[in-house]
Amino acid sequence: MISHDSCYFCGKDGYIFDNLALSGTGASAPVIIGYRHEGWPGIPHGAVGMIALLELADHLDGWMSRCPWKADFRFGGDPIGIGSRVTISAEIADGACRGSVHPDFCMRAYLEGKIHRSPPGEFEEAAARIDALMGRPVRSRNSFSIPFFSERIIFCEGHQPENCTRVFEIRETDTGGYLTSLFSATGGPMRCDTMNRHGDAVHPGVLAAMLDETLGWAGFMHVWQGGVTVDFSVIFAGEVRPDEHIYSVGACTGVRGPHRKKLVECEGAIIALRGGREVLIGYARGRWLTTAEFKERMLRYIDAGAEK
Repeated sequence: MISHDSCYFCGKDGYIFDNLALSGTGASAPVIIGYRHEGWPGIPHGAVGMIALLELADHLDGWMSRCPWKADFRFGGDPIGIGSRVTISAEIADGACRGSVHPDFCMRAYLEGKIHRSPPGEFEEAAARIDALMGRPVRSRNSFSIPFFSERIIFCEGHQPENCTRVFEIRETDTGGYLTSLFSATGGPMRCDTMNRHGDAVHPGVLAAMLDETLGWAGFMHVWQGGVTVDFSVIFAGEVRPDEHIYSVGACTGVRGPHRKKLVECEGAIIALRGGREVLIGYARGRWLTTAEFKERMLRYIDAGAEK
């Protein structure tokens, strides 16, 4: 198992926690949600809770080095915000790790997750869908910039100030559109040597954060209003090396609900540029609840990105 002594997320003065308690097949840590954890203003980025559960799963049984593996997350229950005190806990049982992020003095978990082996063939089927999507002729391309929601999650501390803006590109095909995320203020695939690591590889929680945002924004742009993650599943078929370049892709695959409150379904992938080829490393799908309230927040972020 990889040591977490110098881990950015859970080591000394960790971004999420630094006081882990291990007991047999279980692990837990108290966390106070702060402004550094923000996604949308006032609420934590969804990846904070997801990465916390991945960290516990790795402490307990080395899950983040067991490719291919899958993580399923579901948000709901009692909400949390800046200043909330929560307990992150996980338990190994029946060949999987199950955990939750639970607000103190509340009845229901804010986030529940399961980390386990990916069913045979699931990743290959998903990869075929992404390949088909990206193989469609592109009729038009339009790009826009927005401030980062997650530069403190994705990048090493020394590289966070230089990565405060990212670029999205919308590609329209004959059967609809999809979104690519270049995650670079200057355009082009993102350098992985600037990202937080897990051992000698890019931290999978970093890649999950990228996918969560890319898929979410694919849905937001489709219905033209922002929202929050409801559920999110990710499969990693391999690791990404720090000397590689990557980008992410996402597409909205379904919309349900009335005008002011829509549930969007999206899927997408992390693509690594490797030996002159594009290799699909991670796949994700999920649902996001979008509301008219978040439309104004979304437009402010787009406007702020355009000014930079």
